[in-house]
Amino acid sequence: MAEDLVTIFLIGILGVVVGGIITFAVQRNLQEREWRKKRAEEIYAPLLDQLSDIEANLYKLTKDPSYPEWSRMREKHLVHFIEPKLKDRLLTLFIELHNFNIYLRVAINRIKEPMKKEILQRLKEEHKDEVQRSTPFLDEAFFWDGFAKLVLKKEDSGGFFGFIHDAPLLEKEYGELEKHFETRYPFDDFIKDFASKIKDDPFFRDGDFKRELRDLVAKTQELKGEVEKKLGIFKKEEWD
Repeated sequence: MAEDLVTIFLIGILGVVVGGIITFAVQRNLQEREWRKKRAEEIYAPLLDQLSDIEANLYKLTKDPSYPEWSRMREKHLVHFIEPKLKDRLLTLFIELHNFNIYLRVAINRIKEPMKKEILQRLKEEHKDEVQRSTPFLDEAFFWDGFAKLVLKKEDSGGFFGFIHDAPLLEKEYGELEKHFETRYPFDDFIKDFASKIKDDPFFRDGDFKRELRDLVAKTQELKGEVEKKLGIFKKEEWD
């Protein structure tokens, strides 16, 4: 009788232990799944969106772009949960983007002032004051920044690297100005001539704007691929 009670007691203890182990394993598995889901939703998915925005801004040569998702992750210390090697590459990318943006601001300012001077000099003297008064876009940074970006992206082959979505509007506005020029100066010639002129400027000659831009686009695309791969792994684990 006593032996039966001991056996029953031991079986009961064993059941509790085994049940506890199973419960712990299930809870841990659920917690890990929840953490993987959280990493996917709060880190890797927003990061993929951010990298897509960066790529688009590079093609558009956006000055002073913002990185809201990256800023959010840094403020909440979520960057520390990114895979270490990937995190290091991302940190390097954002440093390079910062340096490129400084260069871009200087480059645009270095181009647009002589461009503005060139256009104003080509206006017929009798129309100069009237055109400047009646053409508000002459004082808008968008107008001159856009021209400078077209010059920066002009290829030696005569085409454009990437696409400036404001190009048709800029060409239209330029056409309105050209009506008041002393002599015709077609839009394409205007951009091409300035693209040729900046080659003699030490600021542009000593750097390689297009190479840096291509490198940043390539690095951004590579990182997008890595993040997409991570998201794919998380999704697969979630359904396994």
